[in-house]
Amino acid sequence: MARALPRKKATPVSRSGARGKSSPAVSRTASSRKPRAARVTVPEATIPKPKPSVSTIAAAARGALQSQLARLWAASSKVSTESVDGVTMHVALLQLPQPHWHLMTDGLSAIGFELSLRLPASKEDVGTPAWGPELMRHLIASARAGQLAATLGQSVTLARPIGAADSSMQAVTFGADPVVKALATPGGDISVRVVFGLMRDEARLTREWSPAGLLDVASRVNPLLLTDVDRASLLMSPRARVMIEQRVEREGSAMESFATRVSELSTSNKQTTWKLDTDAVETVVSLLKGRIGHQRPFTVKTGRMTVEVTPVDGAASGTTSHVLKLTQTAARQMRATLKAKPGTYRWDALPDFAVEIVN
Repeated sequence: MARALPRKKATPVSRSGARGKSSPAVSRTASSRKPRAARVTVPEATIPKPKPSVSTIAAAARGALQSQLARLWAASSKVSTESVDGVTMHVALLQLPQPHWHLMTDGLSAIGFELSLRLPASKEDVGTPAWGPELMRHLIASARAGQLAATLGQSVTLARPIGAADSSMQAVTFGADPVVKALATPGGDISVRVVFGLMRDEARLTREWSPAGLLDVASRVNPLLLTDVDRASLLMSPRARVMIEQRVEREGSAMESFATRVSELSTSNKQTTWKLDTDAVETVVSLLKGRIGHQRPFTVKTGRMTVEVTPVDGAASGTTSHVLKLTQTAARQMRATLKAKPGTYRWDALPDFAVEIVN
């Protein structure tokens, strides 16, 4: 029987690799440990979406508009189209909720809006009243020339009355169309603005108050916001007038600025003169009540100068470069006597100031 040989003890090996006595354990301190590289998470590059082109937006707006008109005009007895400066004007005769002509642009979306105009219709009508398309052609041309933004609350005074030469309607304002909704496009919604004709006293009122406020009152008796050249002014209705006057006193004017042909503030021999054209006077007088009377400033702009008219509390009225400071007393005196008639106007509350009105 073979005899087992005794097992030899293993000789410990030092960390250096030499056989011999075992080396003590080496403690791995922070100073001896190799630093790990920080893990950096790099977010995936985000590629911005390309902005839709003007043609893409226009095509989407056209499709959205045609879809709405196909539904709204399904029962229309007459539909016609006309091209105006590259813009299509659609016309339809609708019977509900009351007989009326509806004129609608298709092609202003590149500018940022489309226009809608509604006129009353009668059984005697053999076609759209001529002044309706004429008004729309003028507005389309103004929009294409960059002279019309059709923003909510904008009022535009026209060169001549709407309809007959003796018509009292000579201005328009713009609101959200009560029927045709905004047009969805990849670049955002395109607004549809209803055109609403204003009588002269209503246009003056929008300066002392706001077009949006007037449209709110008008829509209560005229939900479609028809432009009717034969209607009476809202101010002729006792109920509407009371409502309007209360809101005017409470809210004041929303008009912060307006543009005119002539507005120049100059000083000579300690005398300051504000030169204005006759067309600006009515608006200035309205804003002296609707803005200064409510402790709000307004500005009058021309291509050369901007004049800021601002209220002051208790201090004396006066002027600085391009700024006219008015107390309430001075503003009331100006409102009482300033007229759209050429001449020079002065007031006791403004001893070193005059307004020169020119044609």
